[in-house]
Amino acid sequence: SGIEALTAFKNHELGYYDVIITDIRMPKMNGFELYRQIKEINPDTKIAFITAFEINKDEFNKVLPSIEVKDFIIKPIDMDDLIFKIKSMISM
Repeated sequence: SGIEALTAFKNHELGYYDVIITDIRMPKMNGFELYRQIKEINPDTKIAFITAFEINKDEFNKVLPSIEVKDFIIKPIDMDDLIFKIKSMISM
């Protein structure tokens, strides 16, 4: 759940996680709220969203301008694509 992810994030020192990959739909706290709370703690944290839906980044930014999404990972996930995206996020 988003709450468990936030708890894990808070229980480690800043910089412990290189990248956070979160689903948008989760019980108790959705991925957008998780993003918001993590960014309040550490604005430099790199976060990608997983979704089963095709999302246009430009349209998303118009609807939720306060959430700066660098990448969406679309389900089903190809492992080679996932590795590429994670590596590119880390090198940013």
